[in-house]
Amino acid sequence: MNQGECIALFPGSFKPPHAAHMAAIAHLAERPDIDRIVLIIANRIRPLADGMHCIDASGAEHLLQVQIDLLGLPADRITIEFAGHQAVQHALNQVQRSPAGTRLLFCLGEQDAALKDDRFDAVATLARKHGVEAGVLVLPAWSNPVRATTMREALSRGDAGYADFAAGLSTALSDDDKQHVWRESLAAVKPLAEAVRGKVAELLPAAWQRCIADAKVTDGCTADPAFRWQESARSEVLIKYAGDTVAAGHWFRKQQQKPAQRVAVEARAIRYLRAQAPQHQLLPEIVHYDKTYRLLLTRVPAAPTLQHLLDLDRINPGITAAVGSAVRRLHSTLVPTAQFCKDVTVEEQIAATWLRGISASIARLSLSPAARGMTVAALRDSMVRKQRGVFMLPCLCDEFVITDTGAMPINLERTGTVGDPALDLSPLLSGLLAWAARTGNGIASILGFLHGYGGDSALPDLQLIRRALALAACGMASHGNASDRQCAARVLEALADNSSGEDIPGLLGQVFISDNRPPATTTALLNKQAGTALTR
Repeated sequence: MNQGECIALFPGSFKPPHAAHMAAIAHLAERPDIDRIVLIIANRIRPLADGMHCIDASGAEHLLQVQIDLLGLPADRITIEFAGHQAVQHALNQVQRSPAGTRLLFCLGEQDAALKDDRFDAVATLARKHGVEAGVLVLPAWSNPVRATTMREALSRGDAGYADFAAGLSTALSDDDKQHVWRESLAAVKPLAEAVRGKVAELLPAAWQRCIADAKVTDGCTADPAFRWQESARSEVLIKYAGDTVAAGHWFRKQQQKPAQRVAVEARAIRYLRAQAPQHQLLPEIVHYDKTYRLLLTRVPAAPTLQHLLDLDRINPGITAAVGSAVRRLHSTLVPTAQFCKDVTVEEQIAATWLRGISASIARLSLSPAARGMTVAALRDSMVRKQRGVFMLPCLCDEFVITDTGAMPINLERTGTVGDPALDLSPLLSGLLAWAARTGNGIASILGFLHGYGGDSALPDLQLIRRALALAACGMASHGNASDRQCAARVLEALADNSSGEDIPGLLGQVFISDNRPPATTTALLNKQAGTALTR
């Protein structure tokens, strides 16, 4: 870098570069007062519309070079750099790296400039201290606005998306040139999980490099996939990276909650819960956390999940009681002074979104007026409840592992401090109800779960159970098959028929037992089954 240079710093994603990007670069190249243009590529991965593939920073660099060459732009005056993470921050850091007398122009589009990022105000003061001149250059708006999101959506459709993709390229390119850019763009597309794996490898300390190379993808369809590494015969390491944005349309995006917050929430929750109950080791252990890039590694037992055991029909009341006890510990822990999400409204929105999702399932069920009214009332009741405690919103069957000593929640990224306990119980009950409907032999295990959650009181509050069963039935109707929906309807009808009864075993017997045994006999039998299994 030469003293007295005028450098235009153009930060962006460029995934992929489109007509507006290239017009901006051409505009900067035409200005005689600019000596050099530095294109700064954000080291963030942008998923395609299918959620399984992406364009990463190296792909963006290649596609920029291709279009710079095709358009005949002065490559000798254009430099491409990779940001450590955020392109704008990388550009701002150029102040400290520039010799005195340098003039820096931070190039922004009109929309970005309208946001009034106060970092640019601060950098002007810092620049003067370093003898550097710094200012913001607002790039002109182009008559044909183009969005990279539209270009990525076109790429995800393969050949069918070519026309929409080509429409987003510079009109200065010939048809053959556009075909060439299209082919190069398709070649730059990578499997999303593997691109994230490579990025995570760069962020991990040397001691953990091997784990990501050997890790298996457990969720590869979002921009923040999780990985699972078998550390030993007895332990696994879960690897979560959340430094990039989630796929378009994801409900967290709609709530303006960045995925980075999800990992931060999990780290705060684990630290808080372990500090409250250090004698209980039935919680994940944080082995590495990078706050800047939101990279979290937790150690958990190498054990089957509750969902896995349900799928194998290897469930008994002792197992389900352990899960109920684990949830009770979460619900009874001393409430922290600050929300894990740092904003109570976010926690409430998570619960409200989940409830809205399962509420829509009522329309799919054939219910009596009494059952429909009871269900609507239960959902409305949960929607307005804002009890304080440590909650998972919601708890899922595949987020609990079953060990020799009990059950452990392994995913705490949705943990909050405001919610309805019934909402947490409902997804677990939904899984147990679906299993019971499939096997015809699961009532004792459902009772075991409720006994485990009730603790010394044997069963939790009756109204809590009834609300949780109603929510669970709605969840079955929302996500299950025709058989699950039939079971869900039976549960809701039974709840409506027993509106004032406290006989939960009898209620479950009404749903699952089809013979002609009298209710009293059924209740005694179920209590005996649950009690015998719990003492094993």
